[in-house]
Amino acid sequence: MSNTISKLQKIRAFSVNSADNERQSSNKGIYNSFETASKYTKNAGWYGSNGEVVQLPNIYADEEGTLYTVKEIGDFTDVKEVKEKELLESIQSKLTPEELEFAKKVLK
Repeated sequence: MSNTISKLQKIRAFSVNSADNERQSSNKGIYNSFETASKYTKNAGWYGSNGEVVQLPNIYADEEGTLYTVKEIGDFTDVKEVKEKELLESIQSKLTPEELEFAKKVLK
């Protein structure tokens, strides 16, 4: 599984959604281009209604073309804190003592 994940490529994917009845709609297919998806919207829905094309967010494909959706959940809190501390230390190391004192006063 981890081998597959490392080989995922982010792609653009488009879904055709249309009505199944008066209360429900569903996905009728996933396509790799807006133009292709648009062709499948005609008469795709209930009583011959047209569907709509929606670009799907965060879609990835593996080498075989299997699609995956990935949900971003953020960053590691501890890693972010360490990076911010290192960045601040790097900035401070480039300032003279006078500049550092001035920056501390201004940035309160």
